[in-house]
Amino acid sequence: MTLTNWYGHSQKEMEIATATALWYHRGKPVVPLKWVLLRDPEGKLAPVALLSTDLELPAEMVVVYFARRWSLEVKLEETQAHLGVETQRQWSEKAVERTTPVLLGLFSIVKLLAERVHQQGMLLEDEATWYKKEKPTFRDAVAAVRRLLWQKIDFSTSDIHTEMVKIPQPLLHQFQHRLANAA
Repeated sequence: MTLTNWYGHSQKEMEIATATALWYHRGKPVVPLKWVLLRDPEGKLAPVALLSTDLELPAEMVVVYFARRWSLEVKLEETQAHLGVETQRQWSEKAVERTTPVLLGLFSIVKLLAERVHQQGMLLEDEATWYKKEKPTFRDAVAAVRRLLWQKIDFSTSDIHTEMVKIPQPLLHQFQHRLANAA
């Protein structure tokens, strides 16, 4: 079987085996399962075992659905990390009903604005010193949207207020970049 988009490979040939089995846990009803085993014939990737409760699902689709779940898991992890979904703020059912749609809406707005910034070639990646990013992360997108919004704010200064100091625009942009990534 040839897999596409399999863990950094555009196409990867994998050997596949499948059958059904019964899963039993004491005190629970028996559950029939379809199991799918994937093995790299070159031996470069570790074998993968997948399970499905849908016995009619072809083995190839079990693999496709497994591969698709990663994009959903990344989105969930980033909404948890950056927007507070499933945190202590949401322990009650009413709190979940109120805040989760708003947070997911906020996630969508950030994603759309970041896409616009990216199309303009202005989505800056905050480079980590320990690895090279292949693509911008959601953290980079949040920072880009913050910078975009902060550019719209009038940071004008007034001579009346002596605590106000004019700074060069490149320095202001550097402050904005550092603050956007720090928050």
